[in-house]
Parts: sequence; structure tokens; C-alpha cells
Amino acid sequence: MTDVGTNTPKLQVSLITCGPGAELYAKFGHSALRIQDESTGLDVIYNYGLFDFNAPNFYLNFAKGKLRYFLGKHETSGFIQAFTQEGRWVREQVLDIDQATSYKLLQRLEQNYRPENRFYLYDFFYANCATKIRDLLLDVSQGALVYPYAQEHSKKSYRELIEENLPLNSWGGWGIDLALGSMIDQPTSNFQAQFLPEYAAQQLSTALWNDRSALRQDRYLAEPELTSPTPGINLWGPFTLGLLLILIVWFTRTKMTSQRFTCGLLHTLSGAVGVVLMLLWAATDHQTTAWNAHLFWAQPWLVFSPFWIN
Repeated sequence: MTDVGTNTPKLQVSLITCGPGAELYAKFGHSALRIQDESTGLDVIYNYGLFDFNAPNFYLNFAKGKLRYFLGKHETSGFIQAFTQEGRWVREQVLDIDQATSYKLLQRLEQNYRPENRFYLYDFFYANCATKIRDLLLDVSQGALVYPYAQEHSKKSYRELIEENLPLNSWGGWGIDLALGSMIDQPTSNFQAQFLPEYAAQQLSTALWNDRSALRQDRYLAEPELTSPTPGINLWGPFTLGLLLILIVWFTRTKMTSQRFTCGLLHTLSGAVGVVLMLLWAATDHQTTAWNAHLFWAQPWLVFSPFWIN
């Protein structure tokens, strides 16, 4: 347990932002809070981005929108090393806030770290590693922290923001694009765009604390590449599969038996997709899977159509 006694007069609070990784869950980067205390040598990371693959019913809870993430605590050196070993950049933004607020923040983090408090219901857009930190900072600041451009439009929808981090023709990007409904096509404000760690860091750089800059220092602990890699193109993704299906339909168009098989297969596949999309809408707690326009072509009843094809 971290010592949060009154002998903490030199606390320093930083937002740590990490670049994207190779795995799908890491494609959007990461946010954490760093707390340092010169008087005690304390230097720890508070991380709201942890989950347990081995938790009971992990994949079922993920599908139902009931996945629990939790707050973890790490030594800063080990945390940063883990990201740099993956080739990911690490940015530190040191907050220029008073000691009373810093101490209050540390107390809140320690309270949230208790076993009975550390778990929370994860939501990709509204409750993740970036938004939990932002909301906590706003809460403890009691109005001192202000994002002056928060309500301005970011000029991008949720879907467009997601696609910035995903390679073209990737299965992960296709799955996300397929599963999420029209709600994510709404334009976002700068405040809403902070569900992505890089945008949270970008907005913090313009934030004010009692009408002055909220930052004392902004630096990279691990530098990004000089030319930031753009998402590539996956040659063996869903677009390629779609072309293969079109070719199959074309070459079997003159054979009645083949036509029946192909039509039955396509109807079954699109119907199965429709069943999944309908379940995501009606049987889960996901807010963003509702009103999915893909249901116009992926209609659930099509899964039974092979029985009707003569």
C-alpha cells in the first residue's frame, strides 16, 4: 500500500500516454497516471486499462457488454520498459496543479485501488483508460481544470476516429465496422474524442488550470519514430474474401446446381451475420451496436432461406 500520509509535500502528477501496439486491443494506445513524491521516493503508475483473460465467462461478458476492467498499480520504470520493448512511444505531460489537489488525487486513486473498488464496467467509448483519468481529474479539480475547446466539433465521427488506428482491409477493422451501429457515425466534440488516448493528451495540452496552462512540462520518455507509420493494407482481409466470393458466383452462374449451392451459402452467411448483429443490438448492454444499417442486407431470416431455394 502506498503511504498517503500527510508527509507528502512534493507530489508531481503526470498523464502518461503510450503509442499504439500490434494487437487489436492495443491499436488505440493507452493512458495512465504517474504519481511521484520527491520526499519519499514514490514513483508509481495507476493504470485503468487492465483486464483478466482468465476471468470466468470472459468472452461471454465481452460480447454482452459486461466486461469488467480494473485499476492496477505498477512501478514506473517497469511500466515504461514494457511499452518501449514493444516499440511504442511514451509521452509524459506533467500537470501544473497545487499540492492540495495532487494529494486529494492520490487519496482518490488509493481508495479506488482497494479490492472492493478497483473494478469497473468497461465501455470502449465512455469508460476506458483515458476517460476514467480525465473524469477523475475533472472531479478532483472542482472546476479548476477547464478544456476551452471541449465543445468544438472534432470534424470526425466515432467511426472515423477508430479507423485512423486500423489497417485497411483488416479483420479487426471489418469486425468493428460491421458490429457497431449508426450511433458511432455522429460527429464528435473534442471532449468526446478523448476516448482515444492520443486525443486526450492533445486536449490536455490546451487545457487550463485556474486560467493558466494546466501543464508544467510535456516530453517524451520514449520517442516516436520520425515518420509515424500509417496503418497498412492487409492483402488477405475481408475485401479479398469478398472478391473471391464474387468470382465463385460468376463462374457458377450457368450451372443450376452450383447456383443453388452458392445462393444457399451466401444467404446462410449473411443470415448468420444478421443473427449476430441482432443479438448485439437486442441482447447486450452495448449502446453503440443499436440501429445497425448492415441489417438491411444481413437479415436474420436469410439463415433459413436455403430450405426454400428450389
